[in-house]
Amino acid sequence: DIKSWLDYHGHQLNKRFNLQAYLFMNRLLGSVNVETGVHQLKEKLKSIKATVVSVAINSDFLIPASEVYATHQQLRRLGIISFYHEIKSEHGHDAFLIAHEQLSDILQTLFKIKVYENY
Repeated sequence: DIKSWLDYHGHQLNKRFNLQAYLFMNRLLGSVNVETGVHQLKEKLKSIKATVVSVAINSDFLIPASEVYATHQQLRRLGIISFYHEIKSEHGHDAFLIAHEQLSDILQTLFKIKVYENY
């Protein structure tokens, strides 16, 4: 059953995304260390002149939803317009690839309210 599931989702992923781009993004995400220079980070965050939209996945262990939500709250405390959304899925970090209907709903809502026109 596991092999079948992996094969199926591997083929679906391959149809929608370039494998090299996907691998590069995974390596990039794994190399980010936002704890370096926390004071400097807060100063840099204060300079954001855009609306921030965060999308978390409730079963993600790589980037836990609790951390994404905490970042959203920190942004709001700094006076930055920030929205938080959460995808419900049992598929962990890759749920945005599988639960694309939920992601599509989030994006459609964002485009309807035109959050990008706040600045």
